[in-house]
Amino acid sequence: MKKPLHLLALIYLTFSFKTYAIITITHAEYKDERTVTYSYSSTSGGNSSASPICTNGSSGRGCYFGIWIIDNAGGGSKTGTAIQYVFVPLRSTWADANNAFLRAYPASGTSTTISHRVPPYTVCIAAAATPVVNIPGSDYVNQPGTICRNASAPPVPTNCSFSGSPNIDHGTLQADKVNGKQDSVSINVNCNRATSANIASLGGAINMGGGVSSTLTFDGRGLGSIYLPNGISTHTVTSTLSAANPTPGDKSGSGAIVINLP
Repeated sequence: MKKPLHLLALIYLTFSFKTYAIITITHAEYKDERTVTYSYSSTSGGNSSASPICTNGSSGRGCYFGIWIIDNAGGGSKTGTAIQYVFVPLRSTWADANNAFLRAYPASGTSTTISHRVPPYTVCIAAAATPVVNIPGSDYVNQPGTICRNASAPPVPTNCSFSGSPNIDHGTLQADKVNGKQDSVSINVNCNRATSANIASLGGAINMGGGVSSTLTFDGRGLGSIYLPNGISTHTVTSTLSAANPTPGDKSGSGAIVINLP
């Protein structure tokens, strides 16, 4: 009796997959009308079979892929300028372009550039046949699956101005009426926005001569935080005299109110 023949087959299954990095804009701002700062990073994703990013290209050779600033040139037209880019061959896919960019630049970064146009600005990942294009009316294309970032405008600095007479006149006093005498003036403060401010100094004890000094307060405060509303507000500056044995005669002095804005 013959023994049955056993066949053992070993089958090895293998597979592989690729991940494709996608460049995205994570932040954009401009600090003045010309200086634009942006940040970008790369994440896994994408599709290697995505349609070509350019079919015509620069003289049929390819196109410029990377980070673009879109700015308002006036009259409703816009200009796109490639500021950090690579040139990729004709019919390269978006995945090809992203890989080429990452071979030329770090996977993430922050940069500042000077624009020769005017705000508002938008920062995009895109491609076009030339590094400077008019929008609309060109073959400029934003990268699918990513969004452009509108560059945030710089914050408007807080400004306040003071008006009103700074002179406090205590009048004519008897010697025994000098110590503790208070007089006040009103001043106007005009701020372009509501803000908290800090009284940094009121000049300390102001020496007026003849044994007399004055201490100033702003709205009853010598130091500390105060609130200044948007627009014009009225505030009180008060002088309080101190004296032990004042001598006769005219007395005067001056002090500075220092208020720090954020």
